[in-house]
Amino acid sequence: MLSLATAGNRALVGLIYNKVSRMNPYQYLHEIVIPTVAEFEAAPADTRRAMLACTVCYHMVDAIAVAEGIKDPRVVYDRLVPACPALKTLKAVSLLTKHLAPKQTEFKGAAIADVKVGRGAAFSDGSYYGDGASHSDAPARAILESGIMRKTDLLHEIQICISFFKTELAA
Repeated sequence: MLSLATAGNRALVGLIYNKVSRMNPYQYLHEIVIPTVAEFEAAPADTRRAMLACTVCYHMVDAIAVAEGIKDPRVVYDRLVPACPALKTLKAVSLLTKHLAPKQTEFKGAAIADVKVGRGAAFSDGSYYGDGASHSDAPARAILESGIMRKTDLLHEIQICISFFKTELAA
C-alpha cells in the first residue's frame, strides 16, 4: 500500500504549501503557471503536460480568491468567466484530471479519456470546422473532445487565459 504519510513527505508538502500560500497572484502566474505552460508549449501533443498546464492555469482563480480574501473561489470564477470563457475549458480539464469523471452537472458525462491527441484547431481563433475537422497538415495537439463540450485545442485555450490573467493583473 502506498503511503505518503512519511515525515519527509509531510515536510515537503509543508514547504510547498508555505511557498504557494505566501504567493500573490502575480507571483503564482509567473513562478508556477507560465513555466508549466512553457513546458506544454514545447510539447503541445503531450496530454500530461496539457492537463498540468490547464490545472495550474485554472487555479489562478484560487490565487485571486485568496488575495482578495474571498473564501469561495467559485465567486471569482463566476466573475471572471464572462470575460474569459476559456476558463470553463480549463476548469473542465482540471476537474477531469482530479476526479477522472466529475459529477458536477456542467461536466457530467465527460471523462479523462476526452483529453487526447488530435489535430490542432483549423482556424487562428481556436475553432474547428462545423464537423470538428481541421486541416490535414494541422499539427498534433492535446485536445478536449467530449460529447458534452465543443472540440477544443487546449494550448489555444490556455494561451487565451494567460493573456487574460496578465492583463487583469496589470490593471
